[in-house]
Amino acid sequence: MEEDYSDCIFMIQPAPPGLEAATPLVLIHDGGGTTVSYCYLDSLDREVYGIQNPRLYSGKPWENGLPEMAKIYADLILSVVPSGPLLLGGWSLGGILSLEVANILMRTSPVRVVGMVMVDSIYPLAVPQTKPNMVGSQPVFSKDTQPETRRLVTQCMSLAQTMAWDWIPPVWNGCSDAELVRKRDELEEELSLIKAENSTSSSRLNGAAGNGAVMSSNLRNLPSIPKTILLRCEDYVPVSRPDMPDAVCRVDVVRELRTLGWEKYPNEFSPVVLSIPGHHFNIFTEEFSGQPSYFADNGNALLGYYPGGYGFVQADGGNDSSGVGDGDDLAAVERQLDDQAMQDAIAGLLGMTFMIDSFNIVALSRSWEAVEEMDYWTFTQD
Repeated sequence: MEEDYSDCIFMIQPAPPGLEAATPLVLIHDGGGTTVSYCYLDSLDREVYGIQNPRLYSGKPWENGLPEMAKIYADLILSVVPSGPLLLGGWSLGGILSLEVANILMRTSPVRVVGMVMVDSIYPLAVPQTKPNMVGSQPVFSKDTQPETRRLVTQCMSLAQTMAWDWIPPVWNGCSDAELVRKRDELEEELSLIKAENSTSSSRLNGAAGNGAVMSSNLRNLPSIPKTILLRCEDYVPVSRPDMPDAVCRVDVVRELRTLGWEKYPNEFSPVVLSIPGHHFNIFTEEFSGQPSYFADNGNALLGYYPGGYGFVQADGGNDSSGVGDGDDLAAVERQLDDQAMQDAIAGLLGMTFMIDSFNIVALSRSWEAVEEMDYWTFTQD
């Protein structure tokens, strides 16, 4: 019997009065499987939903990995947003899953994914499975965290890492890797991810490896990757390993690459990169309360900071104080604001304020007890 995961998608923020028509945003859980961190976001002026890992409590592995998860998540999203424009995003693994979900929704449903936000999501296939100086990460909990919560989150992270390494990523219009096309096609057929008429189709692409023109023609039927913003952490995760002075956390192995390894993804993917303070595991912690707020106001001010923060960065890349900003990045975002729908999309993506406003969860539709049950936990390095 098919499992019922309907309670794993829930509203984090309702749309404020008068903004009910704003493009909804769905945020997918990180590697730990929870969506607790998203409950600390300031109002994003739209409906915001969260998806928690349906198998967080059971610990049952996803036999077919990230694509299997994405298929279920796509169905969950359709249960609350059956059609129209949609924004997708997530922290770490959540950003990777957003790419998977977007591919399915855009090929099988009336939903239009108009934008995505990846919060420090690295391209996992750009990271070697083994590296002499690479150190894994583990969750470190507060003294009040229940042992069962520790066990569940640690288990979920371990399973997520394995799935990331085994991932066969989705294929989009313009894919340059015939072997990936073949593998993904076989996977989609095996898992019934995509209806035959929307698939890359074995019958049409079996000869693609030897015929670039044929592959190019068939791949034109696939959607392009939605406009994406990659929020990239400025700092490396602190590592304390006296026996390994050059140790680096797994999530930082590709940090020197501008798009965190997505340069190696053989599809036409050029996310707009915006830097945010902090490292991969502390961007949602209290340390950054009152730090950057990313927002858009009718496309005029694309990146800003709260008073007392880093200054105000304008669309032209200039700033009125000692603020930091990348004019090229801002101009790239501005060029995407070519219609009202895209303005709304960018407003949603840049409107995400990744900070904790202590106990300010008034928009959460779940009871406080439901959040409290998962405790508060942060990540650090072993």
